[in-house]
Amino acid sequence: MKINNIACFAACLLLSACSSVSFTDSIATAAKDPMTWGNLVIGAAIVMSESDQSISNYATQHNHLFGSKKRAAEVSDRARSTSRVSMLISSAMVEPDFSDSLDKTLEKKVISLN
Repeated sequence: MKINNIACFAACLLLSACSSVSFTDSIATAAKDPMTWGNLVIGAAIVMSESDQSISNYATQHNHLFGSKKRAAEVSDRARSTSRVSMLISSAMVEPDFSDSLDKTLEKKVISLN
């Protein structure tokens, strides 16, 4: 479980590094957002009460949201596919700016030749 949390945090760091907003600005914005604190309180309450497993077991047994495990699996598969398609589309729409890094690379090559 801890490895998943670390991987999630690392992914967030990488994604924030790719955005136009600095990491410190992202932290400041998140710290001011009430949704951050609400989710933190709810998550802390679940962890402190050690009810995560019982919540998971209840949700698995009662199927309130999707009606059945089969339907939940279908919705999960559809959501995963939709997510993959949207990631591909959004990455194709972003025009990367390699000019700065290309200039530095060429400059290093020229300096090394001299």
